Amino acid sequence: MNKILLIIIATLLFGGACQDKKASIIKEKRNSSGVIILTINSPAIEDNLIQESGKRSVYVYLPPDYQKNVDKKYPVVYFLHGYEETANYLNDFISILNECFVNDSDKGFIVVSLDGKNMYNGSFYVNSPVTGNWEDFLVKEVVPLIDKRFRTLNDPASRGIAGFSMGGFGAIHNGLKHSNLFDCLYSASPGVFDDTGLKDAWGSWGFMFRKAYGTAFAWDIEGKKPTYKTPKFDGTDTDLKIQNMWNSGFGQMDRRIEDYLNSGSNKIKILLTYGKQDFFPWIVSGSAALYKLLKEKNISVQEVIHDGGHSFGEKELQTSFLPFFTSNLEY
Repeated sequence: MNKILLIIIATLLFGGACQDKKASIIKEKRNSSGVIILTINSPAIEDNLIQESGKRSVYVYLPPDYQKNVDKKYPVVYFLHGYEETANYLNDFISILNECFVNDSDKGFIVVSLDGKNMYNGSFYVNSPVTGNWEDFLVKEVVPLIDKRFRTLNDPASRGIAGFSMGGFGAIHNGLKHSNLFDCLYSASPGVFDDTGLKDAWGSWGFMFRKAYGTAFAWDIEGKKPTYKTPKFDGTDTDLKIQNMWNSGFGQMDRRIEDYLNSGSNKIKILLTYGKQDFFPWIVSGSAALYKLLKEKNISVQEVIHDGGHSFGEKELQTSFLPFFTSNLEY
């Protein structure tokens, strides 16, 4: 049985079973920091071959004046965490967000932190027949549910996307691909390649990361279990095709940019930030190459290079994240 037929069968069996289902909020609670935790049932994620659960947590931060100004609507920023992390990543920054928005309530915005961790520790926020449709989870399920449940300014000019590391890649991938939803894109220490990025990164990746990345981008459903194809870097035509699959993730940024420009949109505003001392040197070179590509295509982009490493913490939140969004979101 050939691969194309197997994919069609998998789509009919798994995708068809989810067609009649709609994403829904099945539970809601508030934690000690005041963050609302939604449990969402996601048919998009349930559409997978590894029995990954479709029940996902989404953390929602509301500005301090949200409960008082009941007629006020707010911009929204969607935050995508890094590999091995969880949506709870947002909780570390509540006090800083509160302080900022108390001092300048006119610039307050909602922050939504998505769960992007699967059984392999990372989904990369893309669609995969093996691990589920995490891109659809974000753009087709979470965004509409948030707009329905909360008082949002439902407009791309008032909606941003941000992420760190794996999530930094996810922000770039989904921000450029779905520019009808997001006008502002912030990416910290993103997983992105330059021309030699895959070979440069290969030795720094452990088995589980390769498994997560491979099943997201170089998936193979021909075996007894859903798996992925691994490059040997031996120069054969077959191996070059496999390398191309791996490069379709963190690489091929020129293709993503061309697709974005061909969509007829060039409104997005981007900030890339990364550290000179990042312990993944391929991220430094990849980020620099991406910045250059964006500038060459006359896309609005800022580059912030700091002296630190692979990080997104209080300093980045205060010096780049908050200024970027408060300056560029439409209120």
